[in-house]
Amino acid sequence: MLHKKKVIIGIILSLAVITIGAVAVLINANPKPTLIAPDTKKPSKIQNTSKDSQMNQQELSSEKLKLRTEYYYLLKDLDNMRFFSDFPLSENIPVEELLLFGYMKALEAGWQDDSGAVKLANVNTFTEKHFNRTLMSNIDTSYFTYDANGDSYIPTGWDFHGSDPHYLARISNNPDGSVTAIFDVYLFGESDILDNKSPEEYIGDTSLIPPELKHLRAESSFYRKADNGKTYLQMLSYKRLYDEAKNPIASKADASKSVPYCPDEYLSDDEFVFANGVRLGMSYEKVIEILGGYDEAFDNAPDVKSIIKDGCHYGFYQINDKYTNQSDLKTDGVFRLLNLSSESYQGEFPRGIRIGDSIEDVLNKFPGKDKQLRKWAHQTIYGKDEIGSPRAYLQFTMYNECYRFLATTSRQVLIINFDRKNQVRSVELHKEDS
Repeated sequence: MLHKKKVIIGIILSLAVITIGAVAVLINANPKPTLIAPDTKKPSKIQNTSKDSQMNQQELSSEKLKLRTEYYYLLKDLDNMRFFSDFPLSENIPVEELLLFGYMKALEAGWQDDSGAVKLANVNTFTEKHFNRTLMSNIDTSYFTYDANGDSYIPTGWDFHGSDPHYLARISNNPDGSVTAIFDVYLFGESDILDNKSPEEYIGDTSLIPPELKHLRAESSFYRKADNGKTYLQMLSYKRLYDEAKNPIASKADASKSVPYCPDEYLSDDEFVFANGVRLGMSYEKVIEILGGYDEAFDNAPDVKSIIKDGCHYGFYQINDKYTNQSDLKTDGVFRLLNLSSESYQGEFPRGIRIGDSIEDVLNKFPGKDKQLRKWAHQTIYGKDEIGSPRAYLQFTMYNECYRFLATTSRQVLIINFDRKNQVRSVELHKEDS
């Protein structure tokens, strides 16, 4: 789920209608790791639940199933809300995010010209419909270039990486005629959508969704509107309820604590301890013994294995001539842990870092002075930026316009990927050569 594909704008313009129409709301950007062992792409494993799903749909009352299905597709019509932050009122949504939403809806309608440009008037058709807002010309945004001659916007590119389908949990009508609803949100990865069962197949019974998919909740208020006999939603507010998440991983939030550290010292090899004692380089059998089993296991290739446990992906490899800097590991045919990664683990990573931490909190856990955020810069936080040297640096990546922090001991690597809110989105631990 962590291995994503970079989508350039040329591909987006040809596939956007198909791709976006097939996935549900609120897609999370997830950059592809730069340090990854050869031939390690993890196959997704989602059980075939067609028969069970049909049985559970029969058990669910026809009225509730109809309502759940209706709201699933109404929210799916707003799939580009994935770019939005929580907003208490629609006027709080940044104009650049509304522009992106309106452009993508116009693209679905086929209103772009040969260059991919969409007129602002067509963008406003959708921002006014769904958010009761219209945008002005010449908006400053990193997604588009404004063409004054045509009063239109030409895209510069972005990523698509999965979906967050919303399933109705409960609903209430407000005195002013608006509706407030709570939705269960499951964070499907790109491969889960393209290669296996689609989110639509779980509308009748979300309990059949694989347990490793993170589960949280969202609350939204909106008006139900009608246009040419079709119902749509005009959004008033939206927020994610992380504290109400029914995440099977959450009960194990304190299962792993980081070892003591000094924020004024470089990251050390001794700090690479994870999940009650797991260390990089351990054998497949030893890791499973420490973890007490696994949630899923995969034979990726003849010399590659992986498991998923508590939202973490563990990658094991037989050491051979592919790995040149694993001097502390023997070439003995044993499967060794060379990397692990997660977007949803609720415990602590080295230096007490957790998913959702702010970029400021992360940087404060390390020495160095050059910590002022500068987009497009390559900032050395400490050490010499040379291969084989203990070092840490901060990058602003072009492909998803998010920061990435990397610290290495010269034998092991810690990578922190941030989202557009500058919060930790995923964490990776690697052996230096993996």
